[in-house]
Amino acid sequence: MSTERILQKVERLSYLIEQHAGLLTHLETERPQHDDTIASLRQQFEAHIGFLRINLESYTALQLSIISALHESPTDLIQATAVLLPQPPFDTPASSHQGRFAFYAVRRGRTTGLFNSWDDCHRSVNRTSNEYRGFDNIDDALAYINQPARSH
Repeated sequence: MSTERILQKVERLSYLIEQHAGLLTHLETERPQHDDTIASLRQQFEAHIGFLRINLESYTALQLSIISALHESPTDLIQATAVLLPQPPFDTPASSHQGRFAFYAVRRGRTTGLFNSWDDCHRSVNRTSNEYRGFDNIDDALAYINQPARSH
């Protein structure tokens, strides 16, 4: 997911938070007999929003650092992380796409991002509404990922 799309989602989240906070305030005014229930809902809502914001900030920071590292030295980073990527089991049947491209970029699927094997890409996009492509070089794959996904 591109940084622009993340920021759009953050704006949408902020709007929803304002709406729900306003609704809770309205309920406090209109339904004083339910003060305890409303106070409990507000506390739960604020805790959930705090948790969501922390996760969103962490995700955004991680994505930006990965993209920055890939732009600075893509070959070194991919070679360093290739060891950490799970290897498919030995009994996995050969796929017609296996080894066809060096990189698979997924803009929409179960998991978005860059994959270096068809099997990993396939697990992300199989039986989902998806958008992905294979690439021979990382720069083209990154450019594809950073383009907005098409609306369906």
